[in-house]
Formats: sequence, structure tokens, C-alpha cells
Amino acid sequence: MSMPLSPSSDFSLGQWFTTLFEKKTPSPPSSHGTQHSSAPKRTKLDLLSQGSQHGTTAMATTNGPNQVLRVKYWIDWFLGLSSNNYFCKVDDSFIMDRFNLTKLDESVPRYYWEALDMLTDKFDYREYDQGTRVEIEKMARHLYGLIHARFILTNTGMAKMMIKYKQGTYGTCPRYFCKNQVLLPIGISDLPFTTSLKLFCPLCQDAYNVGAPQYSTLDGAYFGTTFAHLFLQSHPSLVPVKSNDHYVPRIFGFKIKSTSSNSNDSNNNQLSSHPPPPPTSSDYQNSHSPATLMSTNSNSFVTTFPTLI
Repeated sequence: MSMPLSPSSDFSLGQWFTTLFEKKTPSPPSSHGTQHSSAPKRTKLDLLSQGSQHGTTAMATTNGPNQVLRVKYWIDWFLGLSSNNYFCKVDDSFIMDRFNLTKLDESVPRYYWEALDMLTDKFDYREYDQGTRVEIEKMARHLYGLIHARFILTNTGMAKMMIKYKQGTYGTCPRYFCKNQVLLPIGISDLPFTTSLKLFCPLCQDAYNVGAPQYSTLDGAYFGTTFAHLFLQSHPSLVPVKSNDHYVPRIFGFKIKSTSSNSNDSNNNQLSSHPPPPPTSSDYQNSHSPATLMSTNSNSFVTTFPTLI
């Protein structure tokens, strides 16, 4: 089953940079009104390059005197998308530690190093055409999801997920008798491109599909199979008290004892729990043909005895 790399979005940061590079910003008006500065005009690209070299968020003025264009870091831009609200922000120090990224290159089909540079804001958009930038951006989203699955297993990651849990970011259980129990994100598999994200209920211990369409295409590997259970073990106070409340089917107000299929199953279990009696001498036939003894057990077997003389 092929899973998309990330939630679909019509807006691409790479496309935004392409549009940005092609436009120049006019120099701001002089404070004297009639005199112009002798300094050369600077483009938005120059400002962006300067910001990336100094490790700060680049800023470029626009036509209006009070309008400022702020270029966010890639991760901030990524988390700002409404379809990525389920993610928490991974610390830069965690991403920069290459030990935390061990063997992740095996899960990224292509452009691993370029995607990592994009996450750490070291990627130079000018070196690639628009099609390649869009492809690298997809790999960057996928790589962030895989790093996110590891980060939320740390104490810092769990603390950030705790905030989302208390805010009810992941919704409540659709089961009536769970009484709006808050859900946790969970993956059915740790392998990417296998299954989409599911939501786990700590009360009924069951997993549910994501209802919101913008989250339904998230890969379950971005949260993994471990987080929800490790989170509850690390915070025992959040484990809900088990309830025996369950739905009781009724017909005209009377409880239904059991269905016919359940009755047959119980009868079969009762028969199989009693072993057959041992064979007696009357069970053997004294003839010239071999004698066959058939067990009455459900797992029947055939025993052939030699001809009695």
C-alpha cells in the first residue's frame, strides 16, 4: 500500500522562493524626500542570503512603509500549515545530533542530504530548478516525520505532546461509553508507507481512523507504535479507570441472551472439552480386512490395526 509522503498542499515553499527571487524591491525613499541614497539597490534575494549566512530570520521591506516580509525557518513554516497541527516542534539540537538520525537515510528514497539541509535552513534554493526543489521539499517533509517519531519518545518530546494531549488536539473517542476520552496518535506499523495514522483510546484500548480529512493521509510511522503506550506508562495519572459499561442489545425491552452462532460455538467448546472414552473390545472387528478406529473428537484421526487372526 503506497502512502503519500505528506499532507497535500497547494502552497510550496520552493515555489514561493522562485517567485520571490524574480522580483526586486525598490529602495526605500530618502528621509529628505528629494535626495536618493547612493547605496546600490538590494534585492530580496540578497537579504535572504544575508539572513541565512548569519543564521537569523531574513527580513525584506516591501512597497509599503510599514509592511515587512518575514521569512520563517523551514520547520516553522511547515508546522504553520493547518494540516500539520498534529506534529510538535522537534528541537534543533535533536536534529543536529547525527546519532538521532541513524539509518534514517535508508527510509528516505532520494535527496536525503538535501532534505536535511532544508530542515536545518542550510539549503540553497538557487542551485536547483523548481521541479527539483519541490521533490526535495517532499523528502524534507517525510524526513521530518521520521525524526518526529523518534523525538516524541524523549522526555522533551513527551512534554510537548502532553500540551497537545491536554488541549485535546487529537479529539475524543467516538465510542459512547468512553465519555469523550481524549485520544492519542498511534501508528499501526513503524515502517513508512504502510498504514495511515490512527487514534488510540486509552479507555477502550482500541484504535480508530482519523476523521478529519486533512490528517487522514498522515503516515502512521510519523508517530510510531510505541509513543502512546510509553506516554501512558510515563504518566500513570493519565491512565483512565476501566469501566464495565457496555451496550446491551434488547428486543421489546428484553435482553437478548445470546445469538445462535454464539450458542453453537459454546456447544462445540463443551463437546471438545470432554475427551472421548477409551476404546473397548467391542470396537474392534475380527475380520480378514484391516480394522479402522475413528475418534469422536473434532480433531479426528484414523488408526489402522492389523488383522486379528
